[in-house]
Amino acid sequence: MTPTLRQRYEAEVSALADERARLQTAGWELERIARYLHRRRRRIGLRYRLRTPIFGQQGQIAIYRRNLRVYGDALGPSIDWLRQRGRTWDEICQSASRSGGRDVG
Repeated sequence: MTPTLRQRYEAEVSALADERARLQTAGWELERIARYLHRRRRRIGLRYRLRTPIFGQQGQIAIYRRNLRVYGDALGPSIDWLRQRGRTWDEICQSASRSGGRDVG
């Protein structure tokens, strides 16, 4: 992912924290917010991954391989994966608004 593309990706992911605040103000339950933000985060990741070169140390193939190795899912951790590891709904909300993948490439 190019630096500019990475910056846009990180900004969009970070904006999910503001979305969480908006949903809490609207009266959504925490589990519903966590599930919604998790889905949004996965969609954002996929959209930017599709703009990333296929090959290379930071390419799509490297990202998918890493996610499969670490999470057992090419798109990253699923809700079930996170919950099985003891993550709370609050922690899932927080992680949805944090970009990762620094260990790729």
